[in-house]
Amino acid sequence: MVLRLSLEKHKNEQRGQIALTEIRMKIIGNIQRNGQITTGESAKMFNISRQAAIKELSMLVELEVIKPEGSGRCVYYAIA
Repeated sequence: MVLRLSLEKHKNEQRGQIALTEIRMKIIGNIQRNGQITTGESAKMFNISRQAAIKELSMLVELEVIKPEGSGRCVYYAIA
């Protein structure tokens, strides 16, 4: 499913296929299983800082793979 998402959702004639890192693929897989993920859950899952988790999630948002929902401290991320 993650590979299909990467191939179909992100084909772009100007940029070509977007390569996802292992961490980003695991984040997407977790969202697919659970419906959503938070920054804190991402940080714990990979034993990284909240800032690093925010960076990974922000890149997926920028690539339009996931979207933030909610606001402030209640933000979670779901498949776009």
